[in-house]
Amino acid sequence: MRKKDQKPTVKHPGIMRSAREAMVFALNYSDQQYALSPMAAFLKRTNAGSGRGLKGLDGAGQAGMLWAEITQLPYFQALALIARCTVHRLPCKCGAPCCCGWRANELWRETTSQLCDHVAPALSGHLSNRRLRLASTEKVFDAKITLDEVAEKVGVSKSTAARQHAKIKDFLRTLEHQGWEALTAALEEKGMLIDVNAVATA
Repeated sequence: MRKKDQKPTVKHPGIMRSAREAMVFALNYSDQQYALSPMAAFLKRTNAGSGRGLKGLDGAGQAGMLWAEITQLPYFQALALIARCTVHRLPCKCGAPCCCGWRANELWRETTSQLCDHVAPALSGHLSNRRLRLASTEKVFDAKITLDEVAEKVGVSKSTAARQHAKIKDFLRTLEHQGWEALTAALEEKGMLIDVNAVATA
């Protein structure tokens, strides 16, 4: 029981509402994505910040601190979070006759490719087809493709595609869940997450 004269621990109010918001924010500050991201456009609309220190140089500094925590996660957990929150494609203005106005985001392609290889042990005892693993991995991370399309694309039966996708999905969702738990704990420890209870009672 807390003693009457003992003051409650005061948690830093933080700057992010959740680990996912932190991940998205950090990605929006990364290299090629930042200049054309919706968040960047929003931040440039006004000279008034959000009140959470996320504008301009302050925002860049916060993004750097967030990346410092993200890169401390187990490697494939971090990849799973990046794959979840990174946009799949970016605007392209190359002007080439073949240009459709979009180009693949290499960050998303690289993370899903590495996760595709990492997930192989989940299919132990099954004939492992990398094209199937990759298509299934991309589907787990929100690629717009159906299992029927996956099966047709890689030349396997629909039942095989469905059976292996279930194992891949379970493996990757577990990995992602572990990543979110670890990142949330790390950000809370550093006082970077908003204390919802403190805000509600303020």
